[in-house]
This record gives sequence, C-alpha cells and structure tokens, in this order.
Amino acid sequence: LTLTLTLTLTLTLTLTLTLTLTLTLTLTLTLTLTLTLTLTLSSTSSP
Repeated sequence: LTLTLTLTLTLTLTLTLTLTLTLTLTLTLTLTLTLTLTLTLSSTSSP
C-alpha cells in the first residue's frame, strides 16, 4: 500500500511539474511574440 501511494504521489508531482513547465513556456512564448509584434508595429508606424 505504501508503495502504491508513493508511486501515485510521484506521478502526480511529475504531472504537475510538467504542466507548470508547459504553462510557463507557453506564457513566455506568448509574451515574446507580443513584444516582437509590438516592436515591429511601433517601428513600422513611426517614420
């Protein structure tokens, strides 16, 4: 019983970590994209 519990806990932790990492990566990507877009737009609009 203890083994199954430890395994389940480890799995849940790994899953949570992976999810958090994926979320952080997606957020960073979105931010970078938005920044790049804003920069491109601002540089294009101003002569």
